[in-house]
Amino acid sequence: MRKKYRLIDHTADFGIHVFGDSLQDLFENAAHAMFDQIVEPNTLKRLDTYKIHITGDD
Repeated sequence: MRKKYRLIDHTADFGIHVFGDSLQDLFENAAHAMFDQIVEPNTLKRLDTYKIHITGDD
């Protein structure tokens, strides 16, 4: 599995170096990095599951 991001030394609270093969990958991996810094992912538990259906015009 390729690395999605790595933390870097920064004068702010934290810095990240994000990896991806496309712009979409970069945004997704940046979101993962931010989320991982905000919460401890291993402590999360699913409480509810929802099924949704969305329609729209392209």
